[in-house]
Amino acid sequence: MELSSAGFHVLHILALLQVQVAAWPVEESPHLPLVRKITDVLHRIRVNTCAAHNLRVFISTDYEHLDEKEATLVRCVLDYSLSREELPVVLASQLSPELSVRVRLQLLFVQSPAQAIAACSALEIKGMYLIVWLTSQPEVSVQRSGMSQIFAHFLHRLYNLNVLLLLAHMERSTLQPFAFLPYTAGSCANTEPVELPQREWRLREMFPYRLSNMHGCPLSVIVWPIAPYMNLHWEQPRGVDQVDGLDGLLLRIMASRMNFTIQLLPNEPPELVGGSSYLNGTMTGAYRMLLDRRANLTLSSAVTGTIDDLPPVLQFVGFNEACQPAAAWQTVDKSFQLNYNPKPLLDLLENRLWRTCIYKENVGSNY
Repeated sequence: MELSSAGFHVLHILALLQVQVAAWPVEESPHLPLVRKITDVLHRIRVNTCAAHNLRVFISTDYEHLDEKEATLVRCVLDYSLSREELPVVLASQLSPELSVRVRLQLLFVQSPAQAIAACSALEIKGMYLIVWLTSQPEVSVQRSGMSQIFAHFLHRLYNLNVLLLLAHMERSTLQPFAFLPYTAGSCANTEPVELPQREWRLREMFPYRLSNMHGCPLSVIVWPIAPYMNLHWEQPRGVDQVDGLDGLLLRIMASRMNFTIQLLPNEPPELVGGSSYLNGTMTGAYRMLLDRRANLTLSSAVTGTIDDLPPVLQFVGFNEACQPAAAWQTVDKSFQLNYNPKPLLDLLENRLWRTCIYKENVGSNY
């Protein structure tokens, strides 16, 4: 079913919650002040960010991990939100792979840092995250340590800086927004929580650009020699002077524009061009190093292969549904290679190929 409001799609409604909205005891809840504060913030986010930018929203209805009073509060929040205004969203306990490419904002209710980390890892998508942490923890130092754990997971494991955390204290009925600033003039890869002022919660108030100036912080880059793209001069003391060639120049431009320090790492083994990713999950070279989080990035113009090499590459970038089940991929493969029909392959990849997406939005432009 489709709704025109803000271009959202209503894909699962209240049946997934296994209760009726009218049956939720909103007025009887002892946490009504906190419910109203959370609802007010969600309303502003819905109007000023979601509707303004046509962002589809996923709300997790997986409440099995919450205690009863926390689960009741979440139901009350959704009751207020859904009855206060028309709010087309995706409501489900899990986000299916085919919907993950359509959703841009994930709303999660958790009771601990461990639950937040597990929920975000299970989603396996980038996007933007709004996490409501329902806590009764009285110690501020414990709260800050927990938030830092969540932010560290986003920075070091998910490579995602787009997270806003609402600390909702069950006993005090307070709601405090927090984010983190990983790169500043005084720190690098910092995950300490920073409290934000109450705002209208427009998109860039929630998720500001955090990589436009990295203040000289180091980024580790996997490289290998392959002329004319990448020439290496390990004898030079500075990373920016250790590379030249087409890719080397691109890396130096990136470092200059984003103000980060180049920290080169040789591929393993050093002369290996790129790496390999196999259907059984094993990887070599730069792929393995990136998966193990031993480096931040790699780049190379020397990427070659055939359609037979696509499945492991797609899996590596998180597009697992393109290769499952195996029979479905074989149908696409045979259509392309035996029948010379590229349409099934293009239909599969069009939402994942950046240039294709840009072209579709700007039909008639020259690229």
